[in-house]
Amino acid sequence: MGLRIIPVGGLGEIGRNMTLFESERSIIAIDAGLQFPTVEMYGIDFVIPDFNYLRSNRIKFKGLIVTHGHEDHIGAISYLVKEFPSITIFGTKLTLELIKARITEKRNFVNQSNLPKMVEIHPDRFYNCDDFEFMPFRVNHSIADAVGIAIKTDLGYIVHTGDFKIDNTPVDNKIFDYHTLSDLGRKGVLLLMSDSTNSERKGFSNSEKEVVENLDYYFTKAKGKIIAATFASNIHRIQQIFDVAKKYDRKVFVTGFSLEKNIEIAKQLGYINFERNFFHPLEDLKKFPPSKVVCIVTGTQGEPMSVLTRMAENRHKQIKVEKGDLVLLASSVIPGNEHLVFKNINKLYELGATVVQSESDDIHVSGHAYTEEQKIMIHLTRPKYFVPIHGEYRHLSIHASTAQTVGIPSENIFLLKNGDILEVEDQNIHVSGNIEPENIFIDGKGIGDISDIVIEERQKLAEDGTVAVVVTLTKEAALASPIEVISRGFVLIDNSEHLLEKAKDISNQVVNRWIIDGSNSWDDLKKRIKRELKKYFNEEIARDPFILVIIVEV
Repeated sequence: MGLRIIPVGGLGEIGRNMTLFESERSIIAIDAGLQFPTVEMYGIDFVIPDFNYLRSNRIKFKGLIVTHGHEDHIGAISYLVKEFPSITIFGTKLTLELIKARITEKRNFVNQSNLPKMVEIHPDRFYNCDDFEFMPFRVNHSIADAVGIAIKTDLGYIVHTGDFKIDNTPVDNKIFDYHTLSDLGRKGVLLLMSDSTNSERKGFSNSEKEVVENLDYYFTKAKGKIIAATFASNIHRIQQIFDVAKKYDRKVFVTGFSLEKNIEIAKQLGYINFERNFFHPLEDLKKFPPSKVVCIVTGTQGEPMSVLTRMAENRHKQIKVEKGDLVLLASSVIPGNEHLVFKNINKLYELGATVVQSESDDIHVSGHAYTEEQKIMIHLTRPKYFVPIHGEYRHLSIHASTAQTVGIPSENIFLLKNGDILEVEDQNIHVSGNIEPENIFIDGKGIGDISDIVIEERQKLAEDGTVAVVVTLTKEAALASPIEVISRGFVLIDNSEHLLEKAKDISNQVVNRWIIDGSNSWDDLKKRIKRELKKYFNEEIARDPFILVIIVEV
């Protein structure tokens, strides 16, 4: 066995990033993130990678390397360390602190006394995890302290970019590591695994510093409160808002648990700086006129319980949106959240606010590389083989095409799916199989106890409602009482009594035939009732509700 590379999340999707690297002796992982639910995942909080392969190789699993502190890269770590508490976690300073805060939250399973071993890593230094040797290198992204990872092998380096962009004027003045990547290219890169999120976007991404000028412009135009919504992890954007607020003598108020926690962590570590007299608790909000106030809030994705949603619905106890207020949505919209975001925007306009939207108005720039930056990454590293990662399938496919334009042969490019096993042996790479990972849904305290079948049932309930048929039988298999038909989310009962009465008649006829046939199988009776009612509802009103048959014996 040479080296196996197994992506268990992050391919063909946005989020849930996790890739396994397996040698004869050990396994390490890069990232362990969550995926936010799509609109059809009713009731699901989020989705995490499937750890089943790691369970089957528990003794070999030694460590986790984390590229940066976004939820789609760290959000599943609390579930991972619950099952594998002896692993070592490697990350930069800010990333490790965000991980600690995340995994010690109330809903998770770790407290400060039993944290896993954590090793702080620095760019351009080598580290060991069992028989793996790796080096982080600095990249730019929409969060501070982001790195890519170069794994050293006998056959050459394997470079995993993490999420990256190339920003020559970053907010923190920490430049993309051209030199290290170029040096790796000279030494020999066997495989490049590169971020594909923005592969559809031509040219170069804009610099974070360009955002400041546009924020400045909107601050000069605002007459009332400024409400700036951003990702809680976007420390650079938060710093920019603080700087512009100071320039125009506006007091800053922050609300949102994750936002407050991240600012506290970043302040302690020196990643964000502000004067305390500009930062105030919400209780002081009424002490200042609206024209002197900036509120930094969470909820850019329209999350139902978020601060911005409660403000849009006029449910926030302390911050009221009023005519003349300016709302800045300083983040991009995650695919699938468009409906929730635009719902909030409409409500904010109804309350009298003006809303400025992210990239369309240049108050947010993407943290992911555009095509020309992706080409630069390939030119610097000069890999023999190429695997596009992090993105939906079209992103991966377009990135693969881009790689061909800069000299990577098509036969050396692998468009993988989650679970594919990429074997690295003797300078050759091939796909040898798939471990078939499943979607692991998190619903409340439930971990993986919701299957795809349950999701399909929830979709059915949401789309067509449900009809419950209650059949009460004696031990002699005779009807003990009249059949009941109850509907929810199917039809308005007051207007459809005839429909439900007919459903009772049909159910009665089915039960009577079942009794005459002498069948003792309840499953058979349930199937008969469902089949006849399904046929009736479809013919009568062209609807297909979820039909539940309950049989009670008395």
